[in-house]
Order: sequence, then C-alpha cells, then structure tokens
Amino acid sequence: MAGHRSDMMKLVKLAKKNGCTVERTGSGHWSFTTPNGTRIIASFSPSSQHALRSTIRDLRKAGVPL
Repeated sequence: MAGHRSDMMKLVKLAKKNGCTVERTGSGHWSFTTPNGTRIIASFSPSSQHALRSTIRDLRKAGVPL
C-alpha cells in the first residue's frame, strides 16, 4: 500500500497538465476543479487502489483527458 500516495501525486500533476485546478482542502483532501467547473474531492493518501481508480473515473467522466 505504500505507493498509493505517490500514484495520487502523479494524478495531481497529470490533472494540472490537462487544465484542472488542484488545491488542498482544509481537511487535507484534494479538490480537483475541472475546466468545465466540476469539482471532485479525493483523499490525499488513498487507502486502496480502488479509491485512486474511482478518482480517475470521476475525472474522466467530467471530461478531463487522462
């Protein structure tokens, strides 16, 4: 499970590259705002690969080309 945080950091960089605004919330989560204005909240350090895949799925549904 050690690699999930680094995978999330890679996703953050890729999302920024594809037009998303990415910020940390007060509770420590990630807030992705897509170019069309959709906001997606994700864990800073996902506990499972499933959580990471869900974030990727949500970003793709919002139109972010990952």
